Amino acid sequence: MSSSGGRTRRMEDKLKQSLSLFFLKIENESQQHSDHYSGDGETHYKILLVSPDFRGLSRIQRHQKVNQVLLNEFQEGLHALSLQVFSPEEWEKQR
Repeated sequence: MSSSGGRTRRMEDKLKQSLSLFFLKIENESQQHSDHYSGDGETHYKILLVSPDFRGLSRIQRHQKVNQVLLNEFQEGLHALSLQVFSPEEWEKQR
């Protein structure tokens, strides 16, 4: 995890509790959007997530799964989330 902050920590905790994680990287990209979106500095994130829970799921199903886990964060000010989601086998092929 490359960024500290309340939302970052909460998202990490929620993902760890809800999914079997092989790899997780959360990046706060809010500063890159400060020219067109005001907020608390924790509004735009990129997540790279590798989990065996994604085996057999389509890309849309994987995104839905992560978005459901983080639903409360969207309700509390998370504005944008970029997701890269892989099964462990797909991740190994990427590397």
